[in-house]
Amino acid sequence: METDKHQTKEKSASGLWTPSHQLCLVFAIDLQMLITGYGVGFSSPCLAQVVEEGVLTPRELEWFAGSLVLGQVLGILMGPLWANWVGRRLACLLAAAASFASWIVLSSGHRGWVVLAGRAASGYSDSIIMPAGIIYISEVAEVRMRGTFLNTTGLAYGLGIALSYLVGGALSWRLAALLPPVICCVVIPVLVIMKESPVFLISKQREALGALQWYRREEGEEGSALILDELHDLESLAAGPKLSPSQTVVKLLSGGNRRPYLILLFLFAVHPLTGVYSITFFALDLFEKLGLGSLQAVAVSSAMARVVGTALSSVLMHRCGRRALYIPSSAVATLSMGLVGALMLIREENVGLDERLISWSMVAFIFLFMFSFGIAISSFPWVLMGEWFAPELASIVTSSLITIQFAFIFIAVQITSSMMTLLGPGGLFLYFSSVCALNTLFVALMVPETHGQTFSHFHTLK
Repeated sequence: METDKHQTKEKSASGLWTPSHQLCLVFAIDLQMLITGYGVGFSSPCLAQVVEEGVLTPRELEWFAGSLVLGQVLGILMGPLWANWVGRRLACLLAAAASFASWIVLSSGHRGWVVLAGRAASGYSDSIIMPAGIIYISEVAEVRMRGTFLNTTGLAYGLGIALSYLVGGALSWRLAALLPPVICCVVIPVLVIMKESPVFLISKQREALGALQWYRREEGEEGSALILDELHDLESLAAGPKLSPSQTVVKLLSGGNRRPYLILLFLFAVHPLTGVYSITFFALDLFEKLGLGSLQAVAVSSAMARVVGTALSSVLMHRCGRRALYIPSSAVATLSMGLVGALMLIREENVGLDERLISWSMVAFIFLFMFSFGIAISSFPWVLMGEWFAPELASIVTSSLITIQFAFIFIAVQITSSMMTLLGPGGLFLYFSSVCALNTLFVALMVPETHGQTFSHFHTLK
């Protein structure tokens, strides 16, 4: 009966839905995610310029990428706390203002410690938007559009990486660092006019009907009835007993929540080790070691391949679901990385194959890897995280999983040079391929198709 009622609501709403305010919110969050991706890609084109200027000592140079990730880990831990203390909207607004200031500091720094402090501060402020923004979107968006809206954050993140390669290669690193503040000047006015999340307002026992009506904008008696029904559903969820932090952890790790959490914990931990962040942070240096020509063009194009993949997945998600895209994209990533490694080993053996053919083949396989990574590997864990859990678990799930991800990003970035020395370029890509194979096997065995519903709701229907 409840299932029929839920389906009737969605069917009735489909003809009345006007998403302009929801889209404005998603646009603002995506711009902040673009800045986050821009910061990640900023290292690759700008590191050489920083070295030439002598701004950083050799010891400080090793932390140009790592300082950003450390700031990101702290920001991800604090993001849900800020979102619960001051609200989703104000947390995102404060993050945008802090991002503006930190990138200005980075651009104007003339001492190594100032530059590293600016990198860490930008990582902190830009990463707050990841948990806070995802919670905000997942609470405001309607169920049928939630997956697509959440997936656009991955699209914006990848676009930011590509933009950093393009801008960083065309401008000095100081001018390139001024683009995020310009984007913040667009984000801040949009967030100022946004309404707070109705879920947060209900949790603080404040009036939420006005905010829900503002985001839904449905007209007529039927639309008003749908909004009231949704509000009652949200109030019913919030009316349950308030959980302490320890009780929330117990609820997360028991019953029907433990399995989906552990599945996502694995996915968030493993996907940074697939090689994408080693390519992202050190694209120009890595491609030079692979002997690829036109390094800047290859770096920008590979990042755009990821963007195209993510954009395509947003379109296909409604038709194909999550799992049907996830498994083949992960398998293609495995094959692509393995072939790059194999071609590198063949080149080292001097077997007589045409050098240009090998180089272009490696470029094609790197593009294919980035495209398949964008289709599902990078974005779908975020989508599932926003879909699988009840609102009272959103903060702890988001903060813990994204913290785990960035801890493993830090590990992946810091060990890239050592792994390259130990295994060589060919062996490094074969290692990446083995991680992708492990990820593919896990998805095939453990990740169900939940069709945009919470994990527990899906299994109840079964």
